[in-house]
Amino acid sequence: MGFLRLVLLILVVSFAGMAGLSAQDASSKRIERLEHQSGEIQEKLNQIARKSPGPGPGPVLFLFGAFCALWAQNTGRSAWLWFFFGMVCSVLAVIILLYKNSKIPKRRRVESAWR
Repeated sequence: MGFLRLVLLILVVSFAGMAGLSAQDASSKRIERLEHQSGEIQEKLNQIARKSPGPGPGPVLFLFGAFCALWAQNTGRSAWLWFFFGMVCSVLAVIILLYKNSKIPKRRRVESAWR
């Protein structure tokens, strides 16, 4: 009777070990499949990014020019000149405008804003 119990115990333990190994194999296969799918998704995203690089610097430069032209128009300067200067030398033009605007007395700035 003791021998039979020992054999049954060995069989149960070995089957439990095999079940654990098969579950581990299934998990590793699932992980491999997920890694493969994520790699495919990343490649598709890279292809999309290469096809549509974005709007580029044009709209940003236009906005710098529009900002400079609006400021020039409000302060009695040439709007077209400042528009093109703002497009060509965007950051430099804005820095110059901020410097010039700080030189204008506050009272005059308030009066020009109400016109």
